[in-house]
Amino acid sequence: MIVMPANNRGMVVGWLAGRFPGRIGHLYSPGSMAAVYPWLPYALDNGRFSVWATGAEWSEFDYIALLDRASGNSVQPTWALVPDVVADRDGTLREWEQWSHRIRDGYGWKLEMEPTRQLAMRAGPEWMLTCQMHKQWAFEGGGGQ
Repeated sequence: MIVMPANNRGMVVGWLAGRFPGRIGHLYSPGSMAAVYPWLPYALDNGRFSVWATGAEWSEFDYIALLDRASGNSVQPTWALVPDVVADRDGTLREWEQWSHRIRDGYGWKLEMEPTRQLAMRAGPEWMLTCQMHKQWAFEGGGGQ
């Protein structure tokens, strides 16, 4: 297991990464990506939960800018979180159909294998159904569950 604190680039994360090599990484949201390091894995969040929780509007432009920035790095992300629709299973599945192909086909990741495309789901029966249906990793974030 690897722990990726969201948008936390402080000294404590660096200390933890040194103390637990390969067990700590960065999780960047749109607008928060900083320097990447060859010794510290990172992944890309879509930022949807944060804007949903505050009532703000999600920016496709900012998300694509995050993907573009990551694709230009010599160190590629471990995975990119496909945009979801918070608290809407069917909406999330529609977003999966639209975005998973854009992410897979649109970015020439400089890895032998492309980063895993992640599908965001919340805890519950729908989560299990979707994980099994898509045979992908799942990401559980927000909601404190």
